[in-house]
Amino acid sequence: MSIQSFTVPGKLYFKQGSLPIALRELTEVYHAKRVLVVTDEEMLRSGAITPVTTILHELGLTYGVNAQKFDCDCTVFCGSPDTWQYLPQGRWI
Repeated sequence: MSIQSFTVPGKLYFKQGSLPIALRELTEVYHAKRVLVVTDEEMLRSGAITPVTTILHELGLTYGVNAQKFDCDCTVFCGSPDTWQYLPQGRWI
């Protein structure tokens, strides 16, 4: 997938402190129960996705990280543009 064909999601959050708000929306607005977290190896290795998985756990959501077969309601993307190629089709934030 090239950048030229990348579809932009309905909402993007780029503000410090917006992570809990954005993830809370998954349950309050989208009524998600299962979330797929897509990230790259460096984010996993450094523990940079821990804030995301911690909030998902606190919200009571079931989540998988880089799971090939995970029946999810939406996808959360954490990483560099190189990771975009791994985004599945469907709702994501």
